[in-house]
Amino acid sequence: MRKSLILVGIVVAGALASAAAMLYPNDNSTVLPDNFGLSQASSRLYLPAKPRKEERILSRVNADGNTVDEVLMRDTGVTKTIIYFQQTNVIRHVIAYYKAAPGQEHGPVMYEKKHDESNHLSWEQRFRLDGSLEADGQLNPDGSYVRHLYYAGAVPSADRRALVVSSEQTFDKWFHPTRVVDYRPDGTKSLVHTWGDGLDEMFDNYAADGQTLLTHVKTGRGTYYTAIYYPDGQNIKVEALNTYQGTTYQWYRPDHTLQYKLTLTPSHVDAIVIADTAGKPIVRQYWYRDFSAPKVNGEYQQMISYLERFNTEGNIDRRYDYTDRLLVSVTDYYGDTILGARKLYTIGMDGYPTAVKTYDENDKDDGGKPVSKDEHVSFIPNASWTLRPVLDVPKLPDNVNLYGQSYMFMGR
Repeated sequence: MRKSLILVGIVVAGALASAAAMLYPNDNSTVLPDNFGLSQASSRLYLPAKPRKEERILSRVNADGNTVDEVLMRDTGVTKTIIYFQQTNVIRHVIAYYKAAPGQEHGPVMYEKKHDESNHLSWEQRFRLDGSLEADGQLNPDGSYVRHLYYAGAVPSADRRALVVSSEQTFDKWFHPTRVVDYRPDGTKSLVHTWGDGLDEMFDNYAADGQTLLTHVKTGRGTYYTAIYYPDGQNIKVEALNTYQGTTYQWYRPDHTLQYKLTLTPSHVDAIVIADTAGKPIVRQYWYRDFSAPKVNGEYQQMISYLERFNTEGNIDRRYDYTDRLLVSVTDYYGDTILGARKLYTIGMDGYPTAVKTYDENDKDDGGKPVSKDEHVSFIPNASWTLRPVLDVPKLPDNVNLYGQSYMFMGR
């Protein structure tokens, strides 16, 4: 047996989405005798010297000038035929087969795919071991590519119309995914995954009818947004927006009027807005964690820091400040800014003011004065304003930092 050393070796991509076969030089490959496959115009059998998926590759040239590689895979016994365009290394046609039964040349077809002159995948079919269709794809005139995956169960001879699509995948001309629609076995739509500009991605989850929207998620550009819908699939029940500045949740009534708004800030102060039945804000609570007190059920206790009251125009007109759950001061605002005209009341243990300091629009104060008994008015707010609402907060992905870019409590 005559042997010689040549610079040759072949690695053939076996993945379904592969668009090309690549030839890699290997000066340790062995070429078997030329008399192997004399029935062909020209043939050589290559045995890679280093461990590779290909155990042997038989190459031949057909009468039409196309190159044909017959590949036997070492790992699984899979075989495949690769046909190249004339005078080029561009793939034209690939057929892969399952492991052959004893005495057979090859097993049933595993997948088949074709490429156009630009080496773009133009058509494909993938089969299960029983011969049933698992997937197919087609290149459209506009350059988009659509692939369908099918549920198992259809026999090869069944009417193609009886096949049930499990997923429809759309790619652009560069083969980047643009849209994936997943279906249930009954044919109803369950999920739509869409890619937008840049790194934006959207996920829409549907109810059993395939029409009613359950949740919507959008990610990308440093943000994560999700919305959970009421049973009508039209109105949002709760939504969440996460950025480097923290996370904001909003709860709505069925008529889409605001009910609550929770903001988790980088300073780890939780702000909660309570709205009236018309959706207008009444008060905003600010809560902090008391790290000096023992944990309750594994969590630090929430302490109220201060309240902000809204007027009918939606502006803040009063602030209540607390220390250790006790009201210590109240500020009434009379201008457009919190540093403008205002009065600052010092509150006693009984909830009545003991002193007042008046500021003008230039933030200058009068030095303060005691509050007479004739001016005693209780400043204790509505009791419900000081209670933290029990909110059903949607869980966000574990890799989302709920409190944004916090430097004091990194990793919490």
